Amino acid sequence: MPDTYNLLLVGRTGNGKSSTGNKILDTPVFSIHGAHDNTGNKVIQKHNKEIFGKHIQVFDGTGIGDNGEGGIGDPSLIPSIEQRVFTDQHIRLTAIILVLKFGVRFTRQEKESVEHVKFLFGDDVFRTCGVIVMTYGDNFKKEQGETFETWCESQSGDFKQLFEECGGRCRLFNNREKNTDQVEELLRLISDSDLQVYTHEDFNTIRQERLLKAFERTIHRGRETLKEVKKLHTNERKEAAKKFMEELTLTKGHLERSNIPETQKTALFNDINYLMKKTKRETHRHKKLHKFIWKRNRDRNRGRKQRTETEDGIRGTEAEDGTRGRNQRNRKKRTESERRKQRTEPEDGNRGTETEDGTRGRKQRTESEGRKQRTEPEDGNRGTETEDGTRGRKQRTESDEGEEKKRTRESRKRRKY
Repeated sequence: MPDTYNLLLVGRTGNGKSSTGNKILDTPVFSIHGAHDNTGNKVIQKHNKEIFGKHIQVFDGTGIGDNGEGGIGDPSLIPSIEQRVFTDQHIRLTAIILVLKFGVRFTRQEKESVEHVKFLFGDDVFRTCGVIVMTYGDNFKKEQGETFETWCESQSGDFKQLFEECGGRCRLFNNREKNTDQVEELLRLISDSDLQVYTHEDFNTIRQERLLKAFERTIHRGRETLKEVKKLHTNERKEAAKKFMEELTLTKGHLERSNIPETQKTALFNDINYLMKKTKRETHRHKKLHKFIWKRNRDRNRGRKQRTETEDGIRGTEAEDGTRGRNQRNRKKRTESERRKQRTEPEDGNRGTETEDGTRGRKQRTESEGRKQRTEPEDGNRGTETEDGTRGRKQRTESDEGEEKKRTRESRKRRKY
């Protein structure tokens, strides 16, 4: 067995990390409510003790593995790990212990907790130096009639996958028991498994990969955000573009201070600058569109005030009360009525004149004038106007009958000859 054990406890809040740490050190040194700094950020607690002739140092990873605030999305965890765990760069973690609660289903939240730990320490962290400790072991002894190892092997799903990933390194803890046999058994398991130690250099390497993945996700999300910004209306587009530009500026500042290799950093800078250029273009496009709409509305307002030319060429004027004056149609109607009333006398002089009652009188024809005598047609057979006003027809005369007889005789002579 090694002379020094550096054990980091991780897992969701409520699974019993602090109680497990107190059980390992056989001293209630860890607060079950966790530790926080002056700003309210969760910090990692550490305590050490000589047990079985070995130096045991336990780190209570408060917040490591939580799904909510203080979990994977909390930036205060990374400085806390560096300041509390790797205060001395020569410190090596002997094992990273994932604390689970027996009697509770391995839910989606537990799976996310495992993914959070992998995100911080690497995807192979449980394969190389991971150990599972399940608390509330007293519930197992009351309900189960088989050994704990048999129970673990009979499981399926996500827990079975995690159990195999850890190489079967899983122990059951009952923090209510006073004896130290289970602690000694845990240390023996860690010693016999020949685990790889986890160093500060490993953490920095994973940190670079983590930052690179985070920046890549930010850029990918930025492309999707830019597509959504283009679909918004003018005012919404302006606010969304402004907010997105602030996020890009903040991300660019984080990238400048990161220790990512220069080649990868340059590629990320190019992507961020491209997104910023596109966002500025959308902002400028919003300004141009806003100016166009403003000019269009201004021209419409001017068009309402300035009357267009009417058909008769008379332009309307603005009324004193500010409303748009309209050219009175009565003026035009009066002009037309006057034209009808004051008609010029036609050539034949027979058009009527206006009477006193306002109606247009018509010149009565006298009996002597009658109707105008029609000119005699060429054959002289048109009728003349009678005294009662009707047109009589001229009766055929005897000479007309004689002419018909004469034409008949001539036609007979021609047939005879």
